[in-house]
Amino acid sequence: MMYEDEEGRLQSRIKRFQGRVENWWIKVDDSRKASMPWVAQFVQAFANLVGRCLDRIFTKRLLSMRLVGISLLLSMASSLLSIIVLPLILHSARLPSPGNAVFQFSRLLILTLLPAISESPSMPLKPWLPRIMRFLWWIFIIRIILTVADFLVFTAHSSAAGASLAANAAILLPLLFGLSATCDVSFILFTRWTFRRISTSNTVRGILLWILLLLLFLVLVLVATPLAGVGVMKYSMLAGGILLFSIFVNSIDIVLVLATLIVAGLLLAHRVVWPLIERPLYAIQRIELVDRGEWKKRKSWLWAFGVFLIVIAIPGLPSWIKALLEKI
Repeated sequence: MMYEDEEGRLQSRIKRFQGRVENWWIKVDDSRKASMPWVAQFVQAFANLVGRCLDRIFTKRLLSMRLVGISLLLSMASSLLSIIVLPLILHSARLPSPGNAVFQFSRLLILTLLPAISESPSMPLKPWLPRIMRFLWWIFIIRIILTVADFLVFTAHSSAAGASLAANAAILLPLLFGLSATCDVSFILFTRWTFRRISTSNTVRGILLWILLLLLFLVLVLVATPLAGVGVMKYSMLAGGILLFSIFVNSIDIVLVLATLIVAGLLLAHRVVWPLIERPLYAIQRIELVDRGEWKKRKSWLWAFGVFLIVIAIPGLPSWIKALLEKI
């Protein structure tokens, strides 16, 4: 349901993306060394790719003000993620409107990427539009902080119980999100530094060592800190509770690590699957170019087979229809 110019632009983007992935794999193959296995070379090239993406998001400097703002957004996104996921894990009462929490979580993730989007090479009206986007991004972060402060002031003036609640929240929230921001910033800094070391390492042992250190640091942030909070609660409920609940505002780190692993898996899947797809497509194209009459005869069979594969993969399709299609 597209016009010819729209279809041409879509095909051009698909070919451009496919070309980038293929060129990346060509660089991996060209840079392969006899002393380094293929898997280690893949990890090194992938670390370089992820490092460039992180430089795009956080700037090339390891420590910057943008990193602090993104860390605050990630902490809030982690809180929403915990609110969404915990009822499903604990089999407790679900949120009355989980769609709103999912929407807010998605909005925070998009806002996290907004500075990187503003620096896109295809961004129009440079340099003013990117500067305006980053300025509005900081305005949004400041607005969130002022909204929380205004809510605490309103709660403090509502009643005596509200004043006590606001006083505790005024102490707890800065400490909690401050600890979360510290963990996020430390994890991001260590991750970026580790990926840079992996991309320049020439030994398998060195690559494995840096990956192990990165996993240990992740365990330290997500496991050791809450366990330390359980022990600290014997002496200070406030400090122990902050350390214990820090896992909920740092849960986005797990999502980021999983996303990185998924991207690596997709690249490997592309490496394995794409040649299997490319060969029949090449054979089909040869039939079309050599014999147009034979191509018209087989075209209807290709359409029928494609529709069959799509229909049989639809979730919830009645089993008798699937059985009938499989027999056909």
